[in-house]
Amino acid sequence: MDIQNKRLAVNSMNANFVPIHINAETEFIIVKKGCFTAIVNNEKRKLHAKECTVVFPYQLHSFEKGENTEIAVLMFPRAATEEFLATFQSKIPAKSVFCLSDACFAYILSRLLDVQNTADLFQMKSVFYPLAAEYIKSTDFSEVKHGKENPELQKIVDYLYTNMDEELTLKKLSAKFGFSVVALNRMFEQNLHVKPLILLNNLRIERANYLLERKDLSITEIACMCGFSSLRTFNRAFKKTMGCTPSDFRKL
Repeated sequence: MDIQNKRLAVNSMNANFVPIHINAETEFIIVKKGCFTAIVNNEKRKLHAKECTVVFPYQLHSFEKGENTEIAVLMFPRAATEEFLATFQSKIPAKSVFCLSDACFAYILSRLLDVQNTADLFQMKSVFYPLAAEYIKSTDFSEVKHGKENPELQKIVDYLYTNMDEELTLKKLSAKFGFSVVALNRMFEQNLHVKPLILLNNLRIERANYLLERKDLSITEIACMCGFSSLRTFNRAFKKTMGCTPSDFRKL
């Protein structure tokens, strides 16, 4: 399944909470008004109006939006961010949250409708470069320390992400990666504080959130694309996680 989007997605995040998930794109999250919390790789980031944060590809993250908060989530495909990622994905910023200048903030907001869902690289970069420049000048950077990384865990998380449309069970995952069911659960809970099948469900629901904004897809089609075995299963899982049915979410 090709999850990597080739277009620039601009989302307003209708839900007040999005559970832990990952994306293949680089996300810039801008708070228009109110307050917003992002937890990225277990780091809690609090944002207020005009502030922004970056979520790099395949970083585990969850979101919580305050009351009367408005945000814009810009999800840039790799084609627009390749040079930026080559330099900065391996670095740790001294500050994860940065304030946009008045000029940049106004410019980005004025362009959101123009660039939504564009596949034109020049259009994408016309909003990406100003955001990247503000990020780079806002803080100092240090190199990532690789000592505590778990490559096996990252492989499994990547596999869940790229194969979420398939029928995946704990037994299948354990056998594929050479772990017992108990050991696989333990590794996820110790490192990510979530069980693998719960993470898989969250990935599917987050993908569904994005697809529900596309009016050309039926809810049944979205359920199938996200790996749910039936519309009933999709409705139940979505309501349990998001607090409403997919149909109601689409109306928000």
